[in-house]
Amino acid sequence: MRCLIRTKRFNTMKATSTFAQPMLIWLSIIALIGISSCKKEYEDYPYHTIEKFTVTDEVGNNLEAALVGDSIWIYWPPFQAVPDSISPVISISKNATISPASGAKVAFNTGTMYTVTSESGLSKTYYLKAAVNEPIVAITSNPRNISLGGVLSFRGQYFSTDTNRIAINLIDKDNHVIPLKLKPENLSSVFVEVPLPIDGSVLPDEAYSIQFISGTQTFLYGPFQSRARGSGLSSIGYKLDQEGTSIKRGATISFSYEASYLDKHYFNYKGDLQLYVLDEETNSQIPFNATLLSVTDTKLTYQIGEDAPLGKITTCIGYGQLVSNGASAVRFSVSYLTPYTTRIIE
Repeated sequence: MRCLIRTKRFNTMKATSTFAQPMLIWLSIIALIGISSCKKEYEDYPYHTIEKFTVTDEVGNNLEAALVGDSIWIYWPPFQAVPDSISPVISISKNATISPASGAKVAFNTGTMYTVTSESGLSKTYYLKAAVNEPIVAITSNPRNISLGGVLSFRGQYFSTDTNRIAINLIDKDNHVIPLKLKPENLSSVFVEVPLPIDGSVLPDEAYSIQFISGTQTFLYGPFQSRARGSGLSSIGYKLDQEGTSIKRGATISFSYEASYLDKHYFNYKGDLQLYVLDEETNSQIPFNATLLSVTDTKLTYQIGEDAPLGKITTCIGYGQLVSNGASAVRFSVSYLTPYTTRIIE
């Protein structure tokens, strides 16, 4: 009886085992499919694109870049100062990263790079393209000579008023570029003026071309033969040391100044000082000359004659000559405004 029972249990277990094996195989297959499905669902994202790139212009408007291939085109509005740098707001693919980061300050230059890296490690590099929407410059009047101590003047329309995007240069016979110093107060969209230097960077009797640059547009004039004119050199400033005082006949008067390169190398101070005195009785201008006594790099001294007219000094004109040919030249001309404060007295 005991043996029969064992035999039945054995047979039952054998039957169960035979049934379970196919079930285990199917369950394993289902589990593998489930694991495979889960793995695909949680794969790293492979996307690495810039979806939106926005900057703010000078007046607060948002400018959205055009994304073409690997280029980020930003079209800057006309008549606005072009910034040196921008801090764009950037949208990119999900779970990707970008360098430099959104909001970071970067140079607003063509060629500035951005790299987007996907979650899976793929990357793409983008390049900034700065395009300034500027109208065509129209120049109606341009300089036709180079007179040292004077100015170069341009008239026209649509000149850039951004000092980083406008320039006036001289180019010598060896193609060396000599930048001229533009001041904001001498710059507008319709005119530009720039003084010609007297520091020796530009020399008399040499040929120079004039280069005018506004934004992306360049104009070239000349070459012109430069010349030095004494009257233009008054821009260095001559100060009457006795201004605002009463000067007796027979006394000396002097002018303080700072000698430029041209003063020292291309001019002499020779000749009398011409003065104009306002006669208070006749209300007329009376000219007379004061004799040159001495010249230094910082001071000119003149002798007033005993027969000088009495009255208020209105104008002083100093003379000299060009070293190269001895030609007479006005070195400076200073006119005083009413009320005249410097007087010649007995």
